[in-house]
Amino acid sequence: MIDNSFHTSKSGQKTSDLVETLKTLGAECKTCAPLSPLECVTRCNLWKLKNELRQLRETMDDPKFIRELINTLKNNTRLHILKTIVKGRYSVTQLQERLRKEGHLHSKDTITEEYLRPLVEVGLAAESQEN
Repeated sequence: MIDNSFHTSKSGQKTSDLVETLKTLGAECKTCAPLSPLECVTRCNLWKLKNELRQLRETMDDPKFIRELINTLKNNTRLHILKTIVKGRYSVTQLQERLRKEGHLHSKDTITEEYLRPLVEVGLAAESQEN
């Protein structure tokens, strides 16, 4: 979910929480000694978190972000899927089964295109290729 500390204040000043968080993470990165940059990128959770925070900031800086976020969340099925995936990782097949048990009959393509893709586009969900 989105943390309010990353929002811009009404006066137009950005809060310093994100900057402070990035500085703290940067300091921890300086003490890390990976064998190679590739190891850092692929295995380091701090690097992944810093990258996600930067991407979130870029997304939230878009003037259309709030409108797109609200439009995404006003769909009840998307909201239901979001509440489900917040609790754990689910494949599209698992989501389809959960929805079917609750009386929603959707194809995997519909779930992916109509419900998951908008959540990913506004930064509320992410795809995972892990097994």
